[in-house]
Amino acid sequence: MARQNILLTTSYSKLKVLLLFLLLILFANTHGQAATQVTLTWEPNPEPNLAGYKIHYGLQSRDYTSSIDVGNQTAYTLTGLTEGQTYYFAATAYDTEGNQSNYSAEVTWTSAPESATQVALAWEPNPEPNLAGYKIHYGSQSRDYTSSIDVGNQTSYTLTGLTEGQTYYF
Repeated sequence: MARQNILLTTSYSKLKVLLLFLLLILFANTHGQAATQVTLTWEPNPEPNLAGYKIHYGLQSRDYTSSIDVGNQTAYTLTGLTEGQTYYFAATAYDTEGNQSNYSAEVTWTSAPESATQVALAWEPNPEPNLAGYKIHYGSQSRDYTSSIDVGNQTSYTLTGLTEGQTYYF
C-alpha cells in the first residue's frame, strides 16, 4: 500500500514548485533547558533554476513572524523553540532571479516536554473530493516509517504510547 503524504503546492509567477513537506518531530535532549527543536524536511524542487528554500514560522496560524533562509537543502533543524508552545510552519522556494513562491500548506507542531510519551500533530486538509482519509506514518529513523495509524478524515491527532526519550519521524 502506498504511503499518503501531504502534498504542498506553491507557485512562482514563472516557476512552479511542488513540495512534500513532512514534519519530523524530534524530542530534543535539552539537558534541563526549556527549549526544544523540530526538523522539517521536504522533497526537492526539480526546477533547474531553484536557488533555495525559506522556512517561515510563528505562534499564530498564517502569521509568520520569523523566517530562515535554509539555502538549497531539503531538511532543516530549528532549535531554541519553547517547550509547550504551538508553532505554525510554512515553506517557500525561490529561484536564481529572486522570485519566491507562495507559502506551502501550513504545518502545526506543539513542542512537548522531553519526557513526553505523546505528540499532537495537525495538518492542512487535502482538498481532493475523493479523499478517503489520512494515515500517520512514523518510525525511529528518517524516511523509514515502520508504524502507521489510520486517523480517518480528521486533520489533527494526538499519538500516544510513544517511548520516552526516543526520536520519532513522521
